[in-house]
Amino acid sequence: MVERKLSKNTDQIITVGEAVKADLNNNSIYGKKKTISIPPAVKPLKLTNKDLALKQLRIKDKKRVRVLWLARVTGVKNPKRLVDIARATPEIDFYMAGGGDLLESISKQAPDNLKVLGWQDARSILPISDIFLSTSENEGMPIALIEAQLAGMPVVATNVGSVSEVIMNNKTGLLCSKSNLELIKAISKLAQNKSLRSKFGKAGKANALKLFSEKKLISAHKDLYLKLK
Repeated sequence: MVERKLSKNTDQIITVGEAVKADLNNNSIYGKKKTISIPPAVKPLKLTNKDLALKQLRIKDKKRVRVLWLARVTGVKNPKRLVDIARATPEIDFYMAGGGDLLESISKQAPDNLKVLGWQDARSILPISDIFLSTSENEGMPIALIEAQLAGMPVVATNVGSVSEVIMNNKTGLLCSKSNLELIKAISKLAQNKSLRSKFGKAGKANALKLFSEKKLISAHKDLYLKLK
C-alpha cells in the first residue's frame, strides 16, 4: 500500500530485474513513466588461492565433489532443503556458509557430509567448491549467484524470482523447480561430469561479465536520466 501511494508521485521506477518489475506491475505500482529494469553491476571477487582455501578449511580429500551453499540461513532461503539433499547424496560433500536465525537448528540436523560453517568471506569460500547451490523459495536479483558465475562456477538453483535472468538453463547451470528430487538429479549430473562443470563455469563467467558490468549499468542510467530531463 505504501509503495503504491509513493509511486503516484514518482517519475520513473527502476528495478534490478524483470521479475521484480513484473511483481510491481501486478500490484499496480507504477511511476509516471513505464517501469524499466537495469541489472546491477557486480565486480568479480579477488579470490583466495584454491589450495590455500582448502587448507584453511582442513579439506584433505580433494577428489570428492564439493557443493557450496552461500546465503542467509533463514526461511526464505530454505536451508532445510540443503540438509535433505545432503542426506540423500552421501557421496558428495556440502558446505553451508552464512549466518541467520536457523543456523543452530540446521547445525543440529546436518548429516556428516554437510559442514555448517557460519558466516564466511565469499572470497575465501568460493574457491573450494565445484558446484554452487541455491535452494531459495524466492529471490530478487541474486548477487551471490552472479558472484559465483564470475568465479567460474556452475550453478544449480531453484527457478524463482530473477534467478533465470542470471542462470541460463543448460548453458551456465541447471534451473530446477522446488523439488528436492529434481535438485538432487541436477547436482548429481554435474558431480559426475567434470567437463560439463567446466563448460558451464566458463560460459557463466562470460555471460555474467557481459550482463552485470559497471559500464553497462552506468550507461543505462545515464541514458535514462537524460531522457527524463
